[in-house]
Amino acid sequence: MRSVFELSIQLELNRGAFDKNTGELCGWVLVDDVGSCNALMVLPNHQNKDLGKNLIYECMAICKQHGTPFHGFAPAPRESYVGLTSVQFHTYTSLYFHRVEE
Repeated sequence: MRSVFELSIQLELNRGAFDKNTGELCGWVLVDDVGSCNALMVLPNHQNKDLGKNLIYECMAICKQHGTPFHGFAPAPRESYVGLTSVQFHTYTSLYFHRVEE
C-alpha cells in the first residue's frame, strides 16, 4: 500500500526521492497548483547530501515549464540570520530566499 506522500508525488508538480537500495521514500517536496511549496522533507539519514536542494530545483523547473510561479516560505531561526553558519546562510540564499522583516 502506497503512502499519501507517494501518491501525491505522482501529481505533476510534486517530487520525491527514493533510496536506490531499499526503495524507501527519503525526501519529498509537495507543491500545490498555484506553485506554493507546502512541504519539504528529507529523512534524517539522507540529510546534508543536497537532496532537498535538488528537489526544490526540480520543482522550480517544473513550475517554470507550466508558467506557474514557484514560491515558499522558510522560517529562519529565532536569531534570524545572525545564528546561521555561512553554509546554512548560503543554502538559504542559493535557493533565492530573501529575508522578510517581521
